[in-house]
Amino acid sequence: MRTHLLPTLVPTVLLAFVLAACAPVGSRELHEVVLVDQDGATRLRYVYGSADTLPLEDGDLQLGRTAGEAAEAAAFGVPAARLVDGEPLLRSSLEVELEPPLLVARIPLTTDLRVVTTRPVPRSFYFDGQRWFELPRDLDAGVTVTAVPRPVATPLRGTAALTPAEADAVAGGLAADARPLVVALLDGEASGGDVADGGLDAGGVETAASGPDADDAAQARLAPRPPGGLDEYRYSAFWVQRSVTTDPDAYRAPARPTLYEVIARGDQGTDPGRDRFVLVEDQDELRSFWNTVQASSFRPDPVPEARFERETVVGVRLAERPSGGYGIEIVDVRAEDGELFVDVRLVEPAPDALATTVVTTPWILVRVLGVDASVVWFRDPDDGALFAVARADDAPF
Repeated sequence: MRTHLLPTLVPTVLLAFVLAACAPVGSRELHEVVLVDQDGATRLRYVYGSADTLPLEDGDLQLGRTAGEAAEAAAFGVPAARLVDGEPLLRSSLEVELEPPLLVARIPLTTDLRVVTTRPVPRSFYFDGQRWFELPRDLDAGVTVTAVPRPVATPLRGTAALTPAEADAVAGGLAADARPLVVALLDGEASGGDVADGGLDAGGVETAASGPDADDAAQARLAPRPPGGLDEYRYSAFWVQRSVTTDPDAYRAPARPTLYEVIARGDQGTDPGRDRFVLVEDQDELRSFWNTVQASSFRPDPVPEARFERETVVGVRLAERPSGGYGIEIVDVRAEDGELFVDVRLVEPAPDALATTVVTTPWILVRVLGVDASVVWFRDPDDGALFAVARADDAPF
C-alpha cells in the first residue's frame, strides 16, 4: 500500500515546496494620496512593510530601507515609508478634470473668509502662508458662508485614510512655498476601483474625458485598482486651491455696537474641566451658572436678576489655571440679524509679572442690553479665531 502512495506523494510535496518558494516574502502596504487642482492631479504613493519588492503597473519595484533622512529632505516624504527604487515616495501626474468643490476668498478689512461650495465639503483647511486654519466642517453643496478661520496645529490629521505622519508630510509639502492655499477633503474614501469616463470613482472624485483624446484616456484613474499581493491599501483624495484672492464684494460693514455690562466676575469658580462659553437662557440656568461659580465662596452673593425678554446673558468659565494673573476681558459685543458676536480676550500674566501661586478658575457673566439672541459667537479679537458658538438649548454649564 505504501509503495503505491509514494509516486503520488513525492510530486505533491515538491509542488508545495515550489509554491512556498515563489510566494511573496514579507508584508506589503501601499498608501496613495491624490492632490487635485485646476491643472490636473498629483499622485503620491507611500510603501510600507517588510517585503523586498512591490508589484506595480510597470513591474516589480525594489524596496529599500525606511526613508528616514531622505524623506525629511524630500517634499511630501514620510520617514517611516520604505525607499522605492531609491526614492522616499512615488510621485506621478494624472490627467483629470474636476469642478472645484469650493472657492475660498479673503474678505477685505477682516480675517474672515468667504466660502462658496458646489458640492459637499466634509473638511477643509486654509494656509495663509505662515499658519494653518480649519474652516467650518460638513458644508453642504451650494452654500455661501462667512468663515472665521480656526487655528490648527496639525492640519489634515484625522481626514480620509491618512496616517498622522502622512498628514503632516502632505501639509508640509503643500506649505513649502509659503503661499496661501486651501485644501478640501473630497467626499468619500476608497480602497481602489476603476474610474469610468465622466463618472465617479470609488472615492467620489469626478473625472471627465476631454476632446479627441477621450479614447486614449477612457480609463482616467484617480483611485486605480490596487495591485495584487498587498496586505493593506489606503486611498485619500484632496482638492487644492492654489491661490486665495480677495473678494471686495464680500465685505460688509461691521455690525452695530451693542450696549453690554459685566454682571459679575471672579477667579475662584469651580473647575469646569475645559474653557466653556455659554448662553444663559432663563433664570433657572442663571441660578445654575451662579451656584457653580459661587460654590467655593464662604458667603455666596445672591443670584442676580435678568430680564431675558429684553436682554441676553452670556458667561465664560475658564478651566483651572496654575496661578493668578489669568482673566477674561470683554473687548466688544455686536449684534447682527439676531445673533451676537462677542470678542473675548483671554488674559495671561506677563512673563516677568509677580503672580500668586494659587490655582485660579476665572469666570465672567455679562448682560447684553436690548438683544434677545439665540446664537452667540465668541471670538478672539486679536486674530479672529473662533473660541466657540453657543446656541439655545446647548449642553449645560
